[in-house]
Amino acid sequence: MSTNLDDLRIYNQALTEVKILGVMEGSAVYLYALSPHPADGALNPYRWVNLSWSPGGTAVSHDVYFGDNFDDVEAGTEDVVIRSNYSQLIRVESACLFVRLLCEHLRDSGLELNKTKFQTDNGSEFIGCFRQDRTRDGFERIVEGFGAKHKRIPPRAWSYNSDVETVHRTIEDEFYDLENFEDIKDFHQRVASYQAWYNLVRVNMNKDYMSPWQIIKKIRPKTNLSLARLPPLMLDWLGPDYATREELLLRGYDLPCYP
Repeated sequence: MSTNLDDLRIYNQALTEVKILGVMEGSAVYLYALSPHPADGALNPYRWVNLSWSPGGTAVSHDVYFGDNFDDVEAGTEDVVIRSNYSQLIRVESACLFVRLLCEHLRDSGLELNKTKFQTDNGSEFIGCFRQDRTRDGFERIVEGFGAKHKRIPPRAWSYNSDVETVHRTIEDEFYDLENFEDIKDFHQRVASYQAWYNLVRVNMNKDYMSPWQIIKKIRPKTNLSLARLPPLMLDWLGPDYATREELLLRGYDLPCYP
């Protein structure tokens, strides 16, 4: 039996998913977004969900389509398109701003950042871009600038961040699904109270019935209470520019004292 091959290529390295898709498209790179989360066709029962995906090889932005008419969304008509760069959805600059404020807060609360490691998934807001010396800019550069280390979990290894995912689910059930908000100010005040209660008072039966603050005190008895008092940050209010401590205090809310 004989057959003909239209195209045969031999590579001296294993190709990534993006490169394989690019080859199939007849291009050096794959231009379209891939690996969406939630997955294609998934039904999500929650009112709040973070949309994420891996960008195309040369993409600066992608168009996102929302609507209740499948044909309009499929056709990409003008009234269902949201033309958005990643800063408006995944918000790379917001991740950088938040980790900068967080590092400052941890440092000012007496934590030794040179002994601290930040663990994240492989979202584009955490990965950054390679510089010529093969180091990364953005999130990782800010973390390392404070003397800390940044560790990314293996792709699709969601169990590595199981505690984080559990916290997200708990907040969905205990806060977002139960509360109604009159406006953004009301939301901010309510979330500040919930965060203080969660960090200082709420016990977790899977953590020996201790609150997050009790766990911290058990591990580091001399930790200052200020560590658990970082107020909720509305990053859209702070903007992409660096926010000073004075600005942060003016825009935040006082957390309730404990007990």
